Amino acid sequence: MCLTQQELMKGNNEIAEYYGKINEMWEKINIDDKNISTILKNMQENFRISSKDRSLEAEIVAWSGMMKYMNKEPSDIESAQKIYNAFAKSSCSNAVKVYANDAGKYFKLTE
Repeated sequence: MCLTQQELMKGNNEIAEYYGKINEMWEKINIDDKNISTILKNMQENFRISSKDRSLEAEIVAWSGMMKYMNKEPSDIESAQKIYNAFAKSSCSNAVKVYANDAGKYFKLTE
């Protein structure tokens, strides 16, 4: 979440809009779909933000998926774990996979 925090500290007021956009995409995803890894790759390819900052996009894609489930009361750890595993198996960019791994460690989802 370092890039997101850096952008916020720079005064980037579009960060909330970026997360809103990706959250709308997550709402349409069935994490139990047998093709979830492919779906994640397609989501990464379709998520573009005005800054054209691919690293920031990768961070937002990876972290937002697990945050969607971990921020629930109570946390939906099983669903977050499915997202974590799907990112690992996906053909998403290496950047997305690194950020997903970081998020997995943060939420203690790593195996």
